[in-house]
Amino acid sequence: NERLRMLVNQSNAGIVEYDLQGRITRANQHYCQITAYSEAELLQKTVHEIAHPDHLRESAEQFNRLVAGGADYVLEQRTLRKDDAEVWVSHSFAGMRDADGHVRSIMAVALDVTVRRDAEQAQRQADARKDEFLAILAHELRNPLAPIRNAAQIMHLVDPQQAQLKSAISVIERQARHLTRLVDDLLDISRINMGKIDLRTERIDVGSVVLSALETSQPAIDAAHHRLVISVPEDPVFVQADAVRLAQVLSNLLNNAAKYTEHGGHIQVTAQRQAGKVAISIKDTGVGIEPQMLPHVFQMFVQVDRSLERSRSGLGIGLALAQRIVEMHGGTLEAHSSGVAGAGSEFIVRLPISREQAQSPASSGAAVEDASKGRAANGKRRILVADDNEDSVESLAMLLSIDGNEVRTALDGRAAVDAMSGFDPELVVLDLGMPKLNGYDAAREIRKRSPNKDIVLIALTGWGQEDVKRRCEEAGFNGHLVKPADYAALKRLIADLPHAPSA
Repeated sequence: NERLRMLVNQSNAGIVEYDLQGRITRANQHYCQITAYSEAELLQKTVHEIAHPDHLRESAEQFNRLVAGGADYVLEQRTLRKDDAEVWVSHSFAGMRDADGHVRSIMAVALDVTVRRDAEQAQRQADARKDEFLAILAHELRNPLAPIRNAAQIMHLVDPQQAQLKSAISVIERQARHLTRLVDDLLDISRINMGKIDLRTERIDVGSVVLSALETSQPAIDAAHHRLVISVPEDPVFVQADAVRLAQVLSNLLNNAAKYTEHGGHIQVTAQRQAGKVAISIKDTGVGIEPQMLPHVFQMFVQVDRSLERSRSGLGIGLALAQRIVEMHGGTLEAHSSGVAGAGSEFIVRLPISREQAQSPASSGAAVEDASKGRAANGKRRILVADDNEDSVESLAMLLSIDGNEVRTALDGRAAVDAMSGFDPELVVLDLGMPKLNGYDAAREIRKRSPNKDIVLIALTGWGQEDVKRRCEEAGFNGHLVKPADYAALKRLIADLPHAPSA
């Protein structure tokens, strides 16, 4: 017994014994160090007096269950020291049973895990700060992108005659689109890490998603003079998916195929049924992926081929983002490559096929026809644009004016509300982060003051998070466009306004 007592006292773990009422009957030196009590003081305490008040109920329930013959358990919780300091302690409780199996006392091994818990908390805080930084970065990058794209579109509309000017405009547009994609990837990976991406799933035909992705990636494929071959089933193959997100994945893979394949290469897109799933393959004749890199292609910030010039590289998050989106759909994304130059790579997206009956083509066509009947004819519209970025508001106003609309501008939320007087716009485009009155409050004021109950309010902002969209709806916005907004999308909104030509 003396040797056992010496071993217990010299243990690097705290060891404590309780009677069935929870009173401490024995404690070693290390447990005294953890709690800052002497052994004599601990012998006057119970398990409940050492526990933190926030954990008292859980501690008592677990202890009483063990006394009644329940299973051994581990409890990691805060513990109160004698000096009132809080430490995180992991207790492994075990019942000491007699020959008949009855619990006669409780023994616990205690480890101070405060350092680990503090490190975990610091890591969580660092992750939160990182995600917040990425969101702010994306917002700040979007703001200058909007006037850049607007200015390029203005120069197109005024029909520049000089070939050099046309070429310069094309450069601006291509680079703005590229920067927009990088910003979108940054923001999306941040949203996924924070669990803030909600899929808007519906029954969709895989073929239509492939075509949507091709529409986005076609300029990059054409610019590199690649030969593109597409093979999809003649009959529709339906999946339950978010059409926008799935097209984003396929477009990302197509862009990579175009980027990592030498000019005049071959890209093949194939969709086919495979054992209750649909497999969408994107295969190229590019540089391929080295065998040692293949297991890591879906890891964050990994560049597939570091030997390529930086102008052909991205942020190293596109494939990681694509894989996470596919997995959110219950599917898989695989990469295959022999590593031989010219043999290329193949990426395969597999998704479960929807079991529901497909909508008949007749009913689908009728829906499209009815939607087109409600679209108003293009005409002069009264539009108010408000943004504290003067370049952004003026360039957008110029675009709208060139299209024949009557446009007024404001540089803050209060000025936007005041501009309503005597103008009565049909459409109001508001930035959210304006001084004097933010976009949310300005929208509420405009809703109250406008005699036109059909007025359409659109939020135009650098913020794209789901909670921003929710707040926009609560403030009375009809829609939400993220900078740099596609002007074609804004034009569609204008075309869909109730037809009431300006006076």
